[in-house]
Amino acid sequence: MDEFDRSAFDDLFALDRRVRELAREVEVATRAVREGGDDHPFHLVSRRELAMLAPAIHLRGRVVSKVDEPLRAGILRWMNAFLLARVSHGRRMHLAQCRRSAGDGAMSFEDAWKAYILAPSDAQRMAVRAVVHHGGHGVRVAIDSLDELVAEAGRRASEGATTGARQARALGQGEARNVAGEGAGAARVLAFSEASTGEAYGRFRYARDGVSKRDGNLAFFDGLLARDAREGWPSRHLHVWLSETYSEFVRSYAPRALAVPTLVGAMSFLRLAGTFGAAVADVMVPSATPFAMAHEPLGLRRRVAFVTFALGVATAPFQRRALGLSGYELDDQLRALRRSCMQYARIHAARSERLRLGLPSASREARDLAEAFFAGVLSAEVAAQLAAPGDGFEFEVLLQGAQLAADAREALDDDWFRNPRAPDWFAERLGSHIGPYPNLIDAPGAAGALARLLGEPAG
Repeated sequence: MDEFDRSAFDDLFALDRRVRELAREVEVATRAVREGGDDHPFHLVSRRELAMLAPAIHLRGRVVSKVDEPLRAGILRWMNAFLLARVSHGRRMHLAQCRRSAGDGAMSFEDAWKAYILAPSDAQRMAVRAVVHHGGHGVRVAIDSLDELVAEAGRRASEGATTGARQARALGQGEARNVAGEGAGAARVLAFSEASTGEAYGRFRYARDGVSKRDGNLAFFDGLLARDAREGWPSRHLHVWLSETYSEFVRSYAPRALAVPTLVGAMSFLRLAGTFGAAVADVMVPSATPFAMAHEPLGLRRRVAFVTFALGVATAPFQRRALGLSGYELDDQLRALRRSCMQYARIHAARSERLRLGLPSASREARDLAEAFFAGVLSAEVAAQLAAPGDGFEFEVLLQGAQLAADAREALDDDWFRNPRAPDWFAERLGSHIGPYPNLIDAPGAAGALARLLGEPAG
């Protein structure tokens, strides 16, 4: 008898266990493709997916109790993710090959791009620039395929329904994910963040004599990394620093494991706090929770927690209490951190606008729009890569995290990270009972909350 016959769907918990196993197999297979192995186990996984997805219609139409509905919804989300992975598998392999062939044999395109942004000196960054651009048109096509791949999967799986990345968003989660007022929210973020791009450009574009010019792209990334916010950060023992700073959370929800990001600029410490928050959100889910409720394909819950904890670092209470800053040092550091956060917000607002307008990544209109978002500071190619929509959820995650951070300040005070009530408060909002992701939000309102968090008028 087929392992996934109709009767198998009568036991949601048995099906949940199979979803967990298949999710791990797909992750291993995807990593193998990305790393360029000759043997691609995804082919075997794909055949298993076919058997699993065949009875999905029965599960969608099945009437379940209110208690079982979150589990069924979670299983269906994973099934849609498996379907997306299957129909896009060929394109993913092609994309991986394009990226490998775009390297120079010593450095992959991804590694070159990362080095270009993160290298500690201009000399090192310019040394890898040739590698970043190696392959020319082929590299751009490979990057553009990231969006086209998702769009194609959405078209094929939806059998001719509304095309493009918006449809793929619905496919990837098994339901529509329209944020209320997303266009207005993006416009608000773009409005209050506009000056941040020019400020970073002016701050890092010129040498101290005010004459010697540097690469404009590097100036933007220096601002994004907050390289001029240097005060009070720990130089070592980062796990100890996190445990002391977030002692209330560690007492109740100590992360099982925490990967410390590479420290390059002050933005690294926002990323460090965000990584801690995401790990805490994982621990907040009770261990007995079914896999499809505790996890979801795009990891939205932990991504929202990442943004909330990262934004908390760019506040005066954190800088005072966790880093001991005051006076002009505090003011200067907050200015640099908030500029960095606004650049980050601008990138995701730009992605949201390109997604909302339905512009294909490779089109001239999309490139013109991306360049306009960054006021001509960035080269068109770099601007287009930064503004590529990705999985289509980045802007929503940003607004969710900003709204949660604003709510935490209102409920727990400005230094919520030290409040003994904070762990339980966050667990109520990030725990498994809310479903696989936070509730949808009012985008303009959340954008206003983000502006206030960063010391800007709400607009």
